[in-house]
Amino acid sequence: STGQPQVIAPTTDATPCTGTTSCVPTVTPTPTPTPTPNPATISITPSSSSLNVGETLQLTGTVTINGTTHNNVTWQSSNTGITSINSSGLVTAVAAGVTTITAQSVDDTTLSASLTLTINNPSGGGGSTGKIVYVLLGDIYVINDDGTNQVRLTNNTDTESAPAWSSNGSKILFISNRDGNDEIYVMNTDGSNQTRLTNNTAFDLNPVWSPDGSKIAYMSSQDGNNEINVINADGSNPVRLTNNSSVDNYPIWSPNGTKIAYTNNSGGGQLIAINPDGTSPITLSSSVVQALPTWSADSSKLVFIKIGADLYSINAANGTNSTRLTTSNNNSKPVWSPDGSKIAFESTTGGDKEIYVMNADGTNSTALTNNTSVDEKPSWSLDSSKLVFISNRDGNYEIYTMNADGTNPTRLTNTALTEETPKWK
Repeated sequence: STGQPQVIAPTTDATPCTGTTSCVPTVTPTPTPTPTPNPATISITPSSSSLNVGETLQLTGTVTINGTTHNNVTWQSSNTGITSINSSGLVTAVAAGVTTITAQSVDDTTLSASLTLTINNPSGGGGSTGKIVYVLLGDIYVINDDGTNQVRLTNNTDTESAPAWSSNGSKILFISNRDGNDEIYVMNTDGSNQTRLTNNTAFDLNPVWSPDGSKIAYMSSQDGNNEINVINADGSNPVRLTNNSSVDNYPIWSPNGTKIAYTNNSGGGQLIAINPDGTSPITLSSSVVQALPTWSADSSKLVFIKIGADLYSINAANGTNSTRLTTSNNNSKPVWSPDGSKIAFESTTGGDKEIYVMNADGTNSTALTNNTSVDEKPSWSLDSSKLVFISNRDGNYEIYTMNADGTNPTRLTNTALTEETPKWK
C-alpha cells in the first residue's frame, strides 16, 4: 500500500472494464411517468329531444378543462324561428320544426356540443304554425297553409306592405302610408292593436325583426338620405347605425343576432356587416346589387347578388372565401333554407321567371317550377320542407305552396286580384 486511495474502475452492464482501460458506466434513467391526458370536454343536459310549441326547456352546458368544471358557455339556435334561446340556456319552442342548439365554451372556442330538438305543434299546422301572411290590394291577410280560413287583418283605403312575422309568431310587422308617408307599424296576429312605431315626415322602409324579437332594423330617409336604423320593438330608443352620403338599404339580422348585414351603393355597390349598436362596420364585398342578402342558419355565411345577376356566398366574419354559386347571370332573390342545406332563388335562365333550388355550396341547381308563366318570391316553411310563392299561371298572381323538391304544387288563393309577398310562419 502506498497510502493513496484505491481507484476502482466503474463497470457497465454491457462491457466490464479490464486492465487500465478507462470506462464510463451506462446509466439507465428511471422512466418519467407520462401524465394521463385529461381531455377537455363539453356536454349539454338534459338531452331532451322534443318539445311542444310554447314549452320551455332549461339547458346547462358543462365544460371540463384540466379537471376544472364550469358552465361558462354561449348558446345558439340554428333556427330562431323555431326555437329561441337566451344567454342562460333557456329554450323557448316557437314553431314546429327541427333545430339544433349549440353550446360553445367561452374559454376554448374549439369546444362545442350540439343538441337536436324537434318542436311539435299539437294543434296542427304544416310546416310551422300553419299560417301564411301576404298582401292583397294594399291590405294584409293571413291564411292557413292548406288554403282555409283567409282573414283580413287591415282594412283601409291606404297601402300596407312588407308583412313580417316576429320570431315567436305573436306579432306582424308591416309598412303603411295611412298617416301620409311610409311608416313602420306592428300588430297582433289577429289584426288587433295596430301600433305606429316610427313617426317622421320621411320614409321608413324594409323593417326586419331581430331574432329575439326585441328590436327592429330598418331603412330611414329622415336624415336626408337612406340610413340603417334600429328601434326597440315598442318603437322606443331609435338609433341610427350608419351616417354617410350614400344609400344604405336592405338590412337583415344574422340568425344569432350579433350582426346586421346591409347593402350600400357607394363604390359600385357594397355588402357591409355591422354590430347592432353601429360599431365595427366591415365591408365584405364590392360590385354588389342593392338587394336583400340572406344569412346561413349558423350565421357564418351570406349569399348576395353581384352585378351581373349571379349569386355569391362569402364568409360573414371577414369577407373571405367569396364563391360564385350560379353562372347564368339571370338570378335574384336568394333565400337560405332555415336548416341551412338549400338556397332557393328566382331565375330567368330558361326565359320565364322560375323558382330554383340548389345546395348551399351551389351544386345541384334544379328548377322547381317550369311553365310559361311567372313564378317568384319564394319563402321557406320553418322546417325547410316546403316553399310558398306567387304565380300567375292561372291568369293572375295567386299564392301557391310546393314541396322543397317541387312536387305537389298547391294553389291556396283564388281571386281575380293580385296576391303578393307571402311569408310562412
